[in-house]
Amino acid sequence: MENTKENLRYDYQNALKDYMCIEFKKTRSELGITQQQMAEILQMDPRSYRSLEKGEFACGALSLALYIVFCCSDISKFTNELQKLFSNIKNHVA
Repeated sequence: MENTKENLRYDYQNALKDYMCIEFKKTRSELGITQQQMAEILQMDPRSYRSLEKGEFACGALSLALYIVFCCSDISKFTNELQKLFSNIKNHVA
């Protein structure tokens, strides 16, 4: 498959979806809250939140922003992990 910007974008999206799936579960467990409570924090329907945790789709910008503001205990660590993830993808394609 040819490495195009579209393919790179798709790789970034899938990596973010998979990463956030794990991150949401881990954070929810650390906070000791239910899926319902996490859905309320992220201002989304509980079924949609469950789909996020299952990795069925990626979160939107608002959900990501709400997660960072209200749930993320170490924003620097979070952004560093994303930077590593995306850099690995970019370096793999180059």
